Amino acid sequence: MGKLASIKKEQLIEASDFVAKNLGIILHDDENYYSTLYMLKNDEARSMNLKRPAYYYENKGSLISQLNMSTGENLLLTILSSIERRLQKEVRGTAPAFMFLDEVELALHSSSLRRLVFFLNNIAENYNTVVLFSTHSIELIRSISTENIYYLQRHIDGKLESINPCYPVYATRNLESSNYGHDYIIMVEDDLAKKIIDKILREKRLLSNKRVLVISVGGWTQVLRFAFDTIRSNLALSTTKILIVLDRDIKNQVSSFMRKEKIGFTNPPHYLPVKSLEKFLLEKLIKNVDTALFRELNDYLFQQKSLDVITKKYAIDVKNSVYTDLDKISNGKTLYGVLKNELEQIRKTESDLVNIIVDFLFSSNNPEINELTTFFEEMLGG
Repeated sequence: MGKLASIKKEQLIEASDFVAKNLGIILHDDENYYSTLYMLKNDEARSMNLKRPAYYYENKGSLISQLNMSTGENLLLTILSSIERRLQKEVRGTAPAFMFLDEVELALHSSSLRRLVFFLNNIAENYNTVVLFSTHSIELIRSISTENIYYLQRHIDGKLESINPCYPVYATRNLESSNYGHDYIIMVEDDLAKKIIDKILREKRLLSNKRVLVISVGGWTQVLRFAFDTIRSNLALSTTKILIVLDRDIKNQVSSFMRKEKIGFTNPPHYLPVKSLEKFLLEKLIKNVDTALFRELNDYLFQQKSLDVITKKYAIDVKNSVYTDLDKISNGKTLYGVLKNELEQIRKTESDLVNIIVDFLFSSNNPEINELTTFFEEMLGG
């Protein structure tokens, strides 16, 4: 540190725009914040037996070495410098590079974390790089899409399960509740279920004089385990009622799973009017076409490439064995992947698709919607 502190400005060169600008953007949302960022010349670093050149920035005429910067600055300079060197290498082949970051949130403000995630996402998308990081930060996990979250869960028999996609609430065991808690917590699998229930609660005015939290947890086994853990570990207030709503297609599997896992609830799970989003779309768009829903999606969502073209190509590709995973074909995940890819091309989101499906279910006087509505009126209407 003493040697680095004695460095003169003539021993330095200007830092690259890549490092200086991204450091400023991530930490301060200002690409010019570190306009006076410098690097120790390579020959100077070698003469001091440094493995890599140190960074400096000038503040009020004084040079501050990297070791005297804040922990956040030091951390990000190391990350940015490593990424820059990696991007400068000539890489052959199609295999992606892998970048591993351990507890990347250390010493970073929540706003800086969000900008760091955005930066790393751009690196991953534009430079054929897979970015993997471990974290304890709820803020950081909330910034990641469920498809990109992997949760490693060790079961009582010692088996290790990798859960993906994984919802942030399941990965963090966080209910996002305020200090006053909630009267009801309704746990569901995904955003389709959440939006259906949110709509029922709003339209039937079931939110009056009570605090209700609807959260997406992930797959049905995750919902059941999370609900049981929440009750058993007192993660919610003792006065909070936990309600569970699962996709209809797994109804026959729930009882045996609960017996095996020794799980039980005062209020047994209830079920959605649809199987799962993927199976619902496979049924309504391919197997037994619902012309009203097809037309609704075609008119208001898939306006660039028509749904007719998309589904016909999908059917041909399935017939010609372009897709080889039979399980994903039969459970609708392959079709959903095709639709999701098309949405990305036209700058639409899964939320746009889900909103149309929810509105369609309610407008078509779906009997299961009425059944679910009656259930919530009985549970929350008092």
